Amino acid sequence: HTWTMTDLRRDDEHWSPVTAGSARNHLSQLLLSCLAYFRDKPLLCSETETVEEYTTRFLAQEEHYGWTLDYEPQIFCTLAHEGFITTSCEFLTDEDSAPPIQLLLPWIAPERHCLDFQHVRVSRQVRRCAKHYTMTTDQAFDEVMLGCVQQHGEDWLFRGLRWLLRQIFYHTSEASGHSSSVDS
Repeated sequence: HTWTMTDLRRDDEHWSPVTAGSARNHLSQLLLSCLAYFRDKPLLCSETETVEEYTTRFLAQEEHYGWTLDYEPQIFCTLAHEGFITTSCEFLTDEDSAPPIQLLLPWIAPERHCLDFQHVRVSRQVRRCAKHYTMTTDQAFDEVMLGCVQQHGEDWLFRGLRWLLRQIFYHTSEASGHSSSVDS
């Protein structure tokens, strides 16, 4: 599938998260009973713990991934503040008319997430190539998202995560007048 901006917007337009706490809890329990993969992964349920409490619990175990059905922008931003990178996944249901289930997968891998600028060496070749790029803000949010999907497919950037990122981007842009991205 070759994605276009129109395809991406049309695909994302009518998506909405499971918002009712009881429905979200029921779906979480159903997923735990049906998908063995998630049984040993920590579930973030914002109705019962804070992100800070979840982070402590997450870091005390050996798994690199957790999961949540919570698509609240504030939860996502707090996860990012705590050092999580959040990707997503999708599960098809047995019912033809039922939409796929979208999960967020917060994860931490310190060896991949931390950049020690004191030890970074940028080669001359990279510096020369970098002259062709400009750092901008608020210039190409949708284009960057489309580029990710065109390059990787929906391997990690499913429509629920795209919906959430748009909520954060447009809310932040309207409230503060800016948000950041790196464009080429």
